[in-house]
Amino acid sequence: MFFYISKLLSFLLSPAVWIVGLLALAVFTKKDKLKKRSVFWAFLVAVLFTNPFLFDEVMRAWERPAIAESALQKKYDFGIVLGGGLRYDAQLGRTDAKAASDRLFQAIDLYRNNHIKKILISGGSPMIFKSNLTEAEMCKKYLLRIGIPARDILIETESRNTHENAEKSTALILSEKKKPDCLLITSAYHMKRAKDCFTQSKLDVDEYPVDRYAGPRKFKLDHLFIPSPIPFQGWHIFIREFVGYYIYALMGYV
Repeated sequence: MFFYISKLLSFLLSPAVWIVGLLALAVFTKKDKLKKRSVFWAFLVAVLFTNPFLFDEVMRAWERPAIAESALQKKYDFGIVLGGGLRYDAQLGRTDAKAASDRLFQAIDLYRNNHIKKILISGGSPMIFKSNLTEAEMCKKYLLRIGIPARDILIETESRNTHENAEKSTALILSEKKKPDCLLITSAYHMKRAKDCFTQSKLDVDEYPVDRYAGPRKFKLDHLFIPSPIPFQGWHIFIREFVGYYIYALMGYV
């Protein structure tokens, strides 16, 4: 039930849904005052949530800071990747990369540069109706195809959210080694919730944030003032993550 509620909440937390709802209210209400207020708020939401500079600043405050690969001080037994950001295109018969695939690609670099001994991919089906091939299985197929040996790949295919990622990954890792050194590899905006979930599951992990939204601060005219549709999706991700963290706190998951 929690999974389905989270999907509904994710939909409702989108600024695009807010704008559509406000404009629909403006169209169908017969009250002139409410009509004007709805249009005003729809306009304000559109302006605020299409401003690239404002989005970058909010993300910069929320995201975990990046860590240079050269700053890693030890070799980890496991690099834990939460979702690989891959999807299978059945029509073309190939695997495509999504934005979060940076998690997987960074793990590959860490493995090839001898920072991690094994890669663990945690991720079942994120869809309401489960697909035949999970995220973890797709990632394993890709890793095998690029030459990473099967003995160095572990997958966890049952989890459908971050809480389950942590619980099921912890169980799998501890069945392999009692006192492992683990590096958690996930998006910078997701790291706070993910790290706290692993702490709650009693597995000590070091952070390796990737897939950042906020890069170097920019004061260019177009970045400061010209609206862009690009921040819209980013705001949805941030709001969902922000609300999700505190819901997890209420549930006792972090």
